[in-house]
Amino acid sequence: MTLSRADPTLRFSIHPLAHAAYQWILTYPRLVSWKNLPSGLTSQLLRQPLQGVMFYQQGKNRKMRPTEFLLFAPLWPALYWEAPYPPEGTLLIHNTPSHVSNDADIEQQAWASALSLLVMSIDSRELAALRESFQAQLPRHMAQYFFDKSQVSDADLCLWTGCSRGTLVQQRRRAVSNTPVANPLADPIALLDTDWSPDHG
Repeated sequence: MTLSRADPTLRFSIHPLAHAAYQWILTYPRLVSWKNLPSGLTSQLLRQPLQGVMFYQQGKNRKMRPTEFLLFAPLWPALYWEAPYPPEGTLLIHNTPSHVSNDADIEQQAWASALSLLVMSIDSRELAALRESFQAQLPRHMAQYFFDKSQVSDADLCLWTGCSRGTLVQQRRRAVSNTPVANPLADPIALLDTDWSPDHG
């Protein structure tokens, strides 16, 4: 395998062995609206490395020149390219002129990239918890970088997912009501502090 960078002189298309997986992604029900996400986030997501098969053409001095890239993983970024090719400079992982990837491997990687969307789907019943995890775990400088603000708000989550503020409030109330009340006797320290004298009562 070798590495190169995307540029407008290369032709880009979906690898024939990845077409079925790509069609499946086209029909995949999405919760988050891509168009409503901040550009700082989407631009970085679209610059992830791409795997594919590179076709070459012999140029001057008998040097093999890359001419076409057939993408097979990950497939979803192709849905959101603003042009018929990825952002210029995107890292491409591909074969050398003397080696072409195995057909079975190409198809398997294409479907693995498609099915990863299923594995990492958001549970719509836990959107409020998602926002809390953003607050607790996403560093402020990373939030500023991706979202152009120091923290993700309820309004942001509603815009991206189409849920209402009321939904988030209900989810938080449900989470509080489902939180078990701590049993002090389950805590070894609390047990040590318990008065076990006969007169205690």
